[in-house]
Amino acid sequence: MIDLNALPSGHRNKYSQSGEELIVATFHNVVLRNVENVSMCEFGAHDGSNSNLLALWEEGCASLIFIECDSLRYKILANRYPSSSNLVVIHDRVGWTGSGHIFEVCERNSVPLDQIRIWSIDVDGDDIYIFKTIPQTADLIIVEYNPTIPFDTQSSNPPHKNIGSSPLSLCEVAQERGMFLAAITETNLIFIDNRHSHQFQAHNLSEIKPHRNSLRLAMGYDGTLIRIGGDGEDLTDEVLNVGWSLAFYVQPLPKFLRKFNRYQKSKLMFSAVRLAIARPLLIPNLVKKYQTYRTTKSKLIHRPEHS
Repeated sequence: MIDLNALPSGHRNKYSQSGEELIVATFHNVVLRNVENVSMCEFGAHDGSNSNLLALWEEGCASLIFIECDSLRYKILANRYPSSSNLVVIHDRVGWTGSGHIFEVCERNSVPLDQIRIWSIDVDGDDIYIFKTIPQTADLIIVEYNPTIPFDTQSSNPPHKNIGSSPLSLCEVAQERGMFLAAITETNLIFIDNRHSHQFQAHNLSEIKPHRNSLRLAMGYDGTLIRIGGDGEDLTDEVLNVGWSLAFYVQPLPKFLRKFNRYQKSKLMFSAVRLAIARPLLIPNLVKKYQTYRTTKSKLIHRPEHS
């Protein structure tokens, strides 16, 4: 029985970040090597420089479908990899309802959905909802997770937000789909259909926790953002953007200026002034939210009663 989680992650990283392409190649060689008309599909391959499936396509092992919603990234991707008989580059947005549903996207772009056996989902947020809609014909699915959410926590991305989901929530979806966890990398979970359970070692999150090099975030009593590396190293360096992947802005406000007391007008005014100085770009967004709140409140107050 093959343990995909034990493969050397640094051995093969031509395009993938943490050895995902070696996991995919190993699975393909065991399960799909002699299967005709095998296709793979990847959402969120950006400009092609970061891909979990591209290396296997280059080896001529399977056809590949790229779906990219960003216009600039799509243009770069299409220029680098022009569409051919075994490669399709699609400019479209994948969701889980309406025209964004994967069935609709594939039909709109004349993609043979039943031939896609390997999927890679990396849309920076709504991965969990798209994961639920992937056809049951899938043999292997790679799904991105948020590595800062503890492994024993249920947390699904708020729809259309850029937050991500926890490994536990994604594993629950996989179980409902009839798939098992075969491997985990720094940012991806690899699930395989249960019909291949006799060929590959299954894992659970408790076995591989804490994951090596995983980042953890916490909040101090005084508002300090605490960042802890996978080896326990204190990486705290306050940031403006809490996001773990975009955390590089230094917190502009000192500790004694962070409190925002909404009950005292003098402190409220002082907070508004320092907010305008420290984060001026937030002001239009706050004004818009306040106007929406006032409009909604007014409609509720003046809503006619029905007899």
